[in-house]
Amino acid sequence: MSPCPHIPIPAPQLLPKHCAANISRARVKKTPKQPPRKGTGDRDKPGTESQRRDRTLTTTMDKLQLTLAELSLSLNHVPNFTVFGHTVTPAEYLSSHLETRLTRAIVAMAGYNKATQEVARPSEVLAGLVAHMGLVQRLGQLVTLDTGRLLRTVMLQQSQPRDASGQPTLTAIYTDWYLEALLRQASTGAVLLSPALQAFVTVPREEQPPFSAAEFSDVSEMRALAELIGPYGMRFLSENLMWHVGSQVTELK
Repeated sequence: MSPCPHIPIPAPQLLPKHCAANISRARVKKTPKQPPRKGTGDRDKPGTESQRRDRTLTTTMDKLQLTLAELSLSLNHVPNFTVFGHTVTPAEYLSSHLETRLTRAIVAMAGYNKATQEVARPSEVLAGLVAHMGLVQRLGQLVTLDTGRLLRTVMLQQSQPRDASGQPTLTAIYTDWYLEALLRQASTGAVLLSPALQAFVTVPREEQPPFSAAEFSDVSEMRALAELIGPYGMRFLSENLMWHVGSQVTELK
């Protein structure tokens, strides 16, 4: 299982926020070349891991893919075996561990820090989730796994406030963030609703919030959030938001 965490790494490089460096280089392409600053090197573009000068050349990603395929195919040789009177099924053992690791990876992609109110945008988490789902589906082609059931179980847990092990899920994380960060800033007037943009926007002030409200409340981000936490999660989020808004309106009365 050690090669698995390295495979989805190239996926986040395709996010729009990483194209700023390429746009900046294109704008200054015709200007005289300046000596590069110390510590600033060119970043590898997405897809460079697939470029080959020779067919015999193997990269680290190739070796990881080969190791993963060999480990997965080896599980098909023995359907089950007995250890101390207990029957062990390798495919079922792998499926249970994949479910646990995928759940942890999804929550880790959010990168939520309650102290600083930092969290990843739903679209970024969705891009990483799609990469991890592709990895699980690839494993399903090598090992006899019910990948559909595995992914449905994991995503259904993310639509609830707590997963099977009692840990917070994406529903709990984003509900807490929208209540503690976005709603609190809206209560103080630092964030306003823009009907033209169909999103909340941050009001320019001396003390700016640590986030841009439009980056978390526009239509594309709401769609990504709905895909992540599902209808049950969106209902949980909306009920908590409405309860807090109703409480604040009652206080004003």
